[in-house]
Amino acid sequence: MHAGSTQSASIIAVRPASLASVRAKMYGRPLTEEQIGGIVSDLAAGHYTDVETAAFLVATAHRNLSMREVVALTRALAATGRTLSWPGRHPVDKHCVGGLPGNRTTPIIVAIAASLGVTMPKTSSRAITSAAGTADVMATMAPVDLDEAKVRQVVERTNGCVIWGGAIGMAPADDRLVRIERQLDINMPVHIVASVLAKKMASGASSVLVDIPVGPSAKLRTREDAEVMAEMFYCVANELGMAIRAVFTDGTQPIGRGIGPALEARDVLAVLRRAPDAPVALRERAIRLAASVLVLSDPGMTELGARRLAAEALASGRAGARFEAICEAQGGMREPPVARHTRTLLAKENGTVTAMKCRELARLAKLAGAPDIPEAGVFLLVGVGDRVHRGQPLLEVHATSEAMLDHAVAYASSRDDLLSIDCRQDAAA
Repeated sequence: MHAGSTQSASIIAVRPASLASVRAKMYGRPLTEEQIGGIVSDLAAGHYTDVETAAFLVATAHRNLSMREVVALTRALAATGRTLSWPGRHPVDKHCVGGLPGNRTTPIIVAIAASLGVTMPKTSSRAITSAAGTADVMATMAPVDLDEAKVRQVVERTNGCVIWGGAIGMAPADDRLVRIERQLDINMPVHIVASVLAKKMASGASSVLVDIPVGPSAKLRTREDAEVMAEMFYCVANELGMAIRAVFTDGTQPIGRGIGPALEARDVLAVLRRAPDAPVALRERAIRLAASVLVLSDPGMTELGARRLAAEALASGRAGARFEAICEAQGGMREPPVARHTRTLLAKENGTVTAMKCRELARLAKLAGAPDIPEAGVFLLVGVGDRVHRGQPLLEVHATSEAMLDHAVAYASSRDDLLSIDCRQDAAA
């Protein structure tokens, strides 16, 4: 036998047996809990190549998994790593399904909830297909790579934290799936549900709030799509014995002004520090979602009462002080970095801003260097409904090099639909 043949035989011999289950799913066959567990165990152990991992993602995409299989996948992902528990506490967690740039409510919500006595050990992810994940944003203000002992210390001192779950080793098989999803630029509903709830199980959360933005360029484009995902969350969470609440929110435009880790962090701090120019929509959405967290923590609380408490915690400075305490406990608070280079894009005509393409704005921020370069991204100067005149600044592109700035601006200049401006509305006015 030739050396090449021997080598090929050796490679074939070490392929994980669970790949047979992946092939079965490619042909539409249902998988047992044991088969799914075998696949996830091999993923966690690093036995799958990137191509084999991608094959699993594609085979289980869209609606190729039954609800029973999604539950089994969630349990298997949670079981592959470390898990936390919080005896004597009722920890609440929160997740946004994404697709909406600048929607950085989580640090504000954690600060509000923790300041009101709610235990909220928030484990967050890095960006998958977006220009920033919550962990990327938080990392510009405080350390997020904490070990289990440090996380417990922070929560005991402050009631909350905002950390990267991967540092603890929670659901490592899911981290491998996320890495390939990021390379493929995909994030399917079944994977979102299994990934989110597996991480929440591992973090010890007993209740979870899920924010589902809905809009024409968000991840969930129609109310019908959002309701399908919400139903999946409810069904899987019920099987896992976890209380859950799904909230549909406006996904038609970015909520804050910044898109990119540092720029989004600056929006968060503006709200928490009660700055006069803080993004109003970000503040209001954070209050609304924080109220839902409070109701999950205390089902006897009314929605109106919860909103009043959340708003007061923010307005009084109590939430801002608690956020600073959380940052200090995680290793020290710092100010987000500032990009060395910026360029402003101007309106080409008079009119009214009628729409924003969320995906394209996120792509522009990524072309500028986000999320890998924290200070890179896009800063919006107008919103939907604003009247603008020719030559008026619409947005700023932030980058750390002229070359990346040129590349991003060239892309923006080639697109006329990042911000839709209707001249007729202006003329009618």
